[in-house]
Amino acid sequence: GFVCVGGQRNTYLVMLSGRGCSMAKEGWEQRLYTFLTTVATRGKLTRVDIAHDDFDGKRINVDWGNMMDGMGGFQNGNRAPNVEHKGNWKRPNGRGRTLNIGSRESGMYLRLYEKGRAEGDPDDNWQRAEVEFKSRDRILPFTMLLSPSEYFIAAYPCFQMLSEDIQPERIETMKKAASINAHAALEIIKKQYGKYINVFKKVFEPEELINIISCSDPLAYPKRLDHVLVTAMRM
Repeated sequence: GFVCVGGQRNTYLVMLSGRGCSMAKEGWEQRLYTFLTTVATRGKLTRVDIAHDDFDGKRINVDWGNMMDGMGGFQNGNRAPNVEHKGNWKRPNGRGRTLNIGSRESGMYLRLYEKGRAEGDPDDNWQRAEVEFKSRDRILPFTMLLSPSEYFIAAYPCFQMLSEDIQPERIETMKKAASINAHAALEIIKKQYGKYINVFKKVFEPEELINIISCSDPLAYPKRLDHVLVTAMRM
């Protein structure tokens, strides 16, 4: 994430990404809530993103969302929200599709997308609905940190059917993402460098070969695979 200091009133701005939240120590939500309500001066939430995952895509998916939009399932007033389709909807190609509801300039915006395919597995049907709340035309209560599901379900009429769903544990989501990313990375290595490795493994011992082809900086790794490292350390 980022920490910014200064501004017009000598304030602090802390921005923490979803990836950062997933790596935080258990109970970070309660600790942040306590800090904002008992320690911080003029504390304020300016943006909160809340996601709902469906690993199998049976309850929520982009096609379901597209149908719900046609039935007014995302309409909170008299005016139907803006809708955008990204990806190949006419002939899905395994790269993932996204349904965007609303406007990025408004106080609430929805992204419903094929998370598994976006992570690199064209056959994985993991779907994610992600609501972006902003404080532009509303106050974001600190209780959003403690009861995110309640605010997610209340965001749109069609989300009421998710009230009984049990969200996967954070470590389950991390393992899922790590598995897909690791598999995709190994497939890239195999496709692009597999023939070279076939030659050199006949010349060098396995451990020697790994040391030869590894980056000289032992701490360097692709940002996309940080979940693989963190998940492996927590298992």
